Amino acid sequence: NMGNNSTAPWKFSFKTEEELFCNNTPKGNINLELYDSIPVKQSGPDWTPVDPLTAFTDIQMHQVLVDNIERAQYTHPTPVQKYALPIVLAKRDLMACAQTGSGKTAAFLLPILNKMLEAISNEGEDGDEPSQGQATQTGVACPSCLILAPTRELSC
Repeated sequence: NMGNNSTAPWKFSFKTEEELFCNNTPKGNINLELYDSIPVKQSGPDWTPVDPLTAFTDIQMHQVLVDNIERAQYTHPTPVQKYALPIVLAKRDLMACAQTGSGKTAAFLLPILNKMLEAISNEGEDGDEPSQGQATQTGVACPSCLILAPTRELSC
């Protein structure tokens, strides 16, 4: 009931997860390894080029993201992800142009989610342990992230 202002915690559905991920075959039939020859240009003032990822395990991410990337059976990053993930995780500006379905949204969203999850995980380090991984309320609300129009397809 959407109109209910209940404060009951959200219940995780193992059935939904099983329905989404029980099949052990990767989703889609695109062999992303064939895309390794796509040219990528890195530039910018005082820019030091990054080495592309060969796998999602090449970077440190929160365990929740690692587990979900594995559940989704994503093993080989797309060309845009190979370069964008290390750039965004290094807190560098990024402008990427790639075709629909190339993984641009995950390329910028994974580092954002990683930062949010780390912030929640780090809240308990000062001795005030958040209850069951939930962020504690301080009475101040502010955005953690602002995405204006990540892609033409998602902005419509």
